[in-house]
Amino acid sequence: MFRALRFIVVLLIAVVLVLVAVANRDPVPLQVMPNALAGIFQIEFQVPLFVLMIVLGGGSFALGFSWEYLREWRIRAEVRRSRRTAEKLEREVEDLRAQSGEVEDDVLALLK
Repeated sequence: MFRALRFIVVLLIAVVLVLVAVANRDPVPLQVMPNALAGIFQIEFQVPLFVLMIVLGGGSFALGFSWEYLREWRIRAEVRRSRRTAEKLEREVEDLRAQSGEVEDDVLALLK
């Protein structure tokens, strides 16, 4: 069910991208510097508009993803520290149970 739904969504996105590409295939000038600074360093490209839109959209997505990944870095580090502490404490509890001879499950010990 979900596989078919995902396929339909991807297909719709692909159709929209193709329609946008066909509608915006005229070349547009892309300048690196404004005309006032053209004497210093001027590079100009003729790029189809849909290529520019796709590149800028993908770049924006990558920038947003990277920003969010770096923003959550501290949260993931804290989760890793907490997980290591919990595992260490679980090992310590198992060692203490083994030393005291209480290897059985607590529920089973209550039933006896």
